[in-house]
Amino acid sequence: MSMRKINFPRDLQPIADLAATAFQYPENPEWSVQEDEKEGLMDTVKTLKRLWPLIALFQKVSPAMRDFMRGFIWEEDGQPVGLNLLQRRGTTDKWFGATVGVLPEHRQRGIARKLVLAGLDLIRERGGKIALLDVISGNVPAYSLYEKVGFENFSGNVVLECEPSDVVPSPQIRDGYSVETISLSDWEIPFNLENRIAPENVQQYEPVEEGRFRSSLPRQLIVRLLNFGQGIRPQRFCVHENNTGQVVGRGLSQARTRPGGRNVLFLRLDPAHAGLTSFMIEYMLNKVTKTGTGHIIEVPIPDWQSHLLAPFLSVGFKKRVEFHRMGIML
Repeated sequence: MSMRKINFPRDLQPIADLAATAFQYPENPEWSVQEDEKEGLMDTVKTLKRLWPLIALFQKVSPAMRDFMRGFIWEEDGQPVGLNLLQRRGTTDKWFGATVGVLPEHRQRGIARKLVLAGLDLIRERGGKIALLDVISGNVPAYSLYEKVGFENFSGNVVLECEPSDVVPSPQIRDGYSVETISLSDWEIPFNLENRIAPENVQQYEPVEEGRFRSSLPRQLIVRLLNFGQGIRPQRFCVHENNTGQVVGRGLSQARTRPGGRNVLFLRLDPAHAGLTSFMIEYMLNKVTKTGTGHIIEVPIPDWQSHLLAPFLSVGFKKRVEFHRMGIML
């Protein structure tokens, strides 16, 4: 038995294979990685493999790319049985534990704890000050582990899903507001909105920082190539209040143009303008379903944006799984 640092790009395929198996929960199948998600994961790995020479070059010349992906693998008899995948959030000193998993037959042996502690040590070595992660609500062993090593539950989110069978009509915006398409590189609009509406308890662990929203040019290029390589068509927009010119909401839709994976929606809306929720949902659904209706659509909703929940449920979305978001000061 041994633990080692992940070696990119050599370990990309083992990581994908391990994640597809480690995140299976027979007693709670809605928690498990689904077949379409496995297809999307494999597509991501293939694209990353093709792009890795460029990623490696950027990592040499761009400090912002050096912590693009890091982590550890636990091996038994030369075979990977556990992993901890980590990413720095932009150029900030905040890190996200994207994936911590152990194969079911190797659980309850302290492997996950050792992987988590190694990850925290790595984050400290890289100058990180805060580590974040999501854990499924109801996954008591994982939640208990994170609490014991010092993580605090400070927020959460619920993931909704639906699979529309028809194209959703384009909606009419309410009087007094206007909608605008924004570039994927435009960071100031999402930064300013998040800074205004994110609650204080969330900003304690997830402060709204320029380095979280403003991507370096190399990172922007890699993200664009990853989307193109996987057939993902992203579209961003914002909604203005006409009288004040203030941005009161923003959204992102990611539609897949070929089989495998899921379409994703992302939405932020000032609670003072909650009446816009239905328009923004229908606007994004129109963009996604015009691309194609053969994919499940998924949307994560943070608990501090709870005013979004009922409108999504009213148009056919259903709850899939809930997460606790946890953080630790290092």
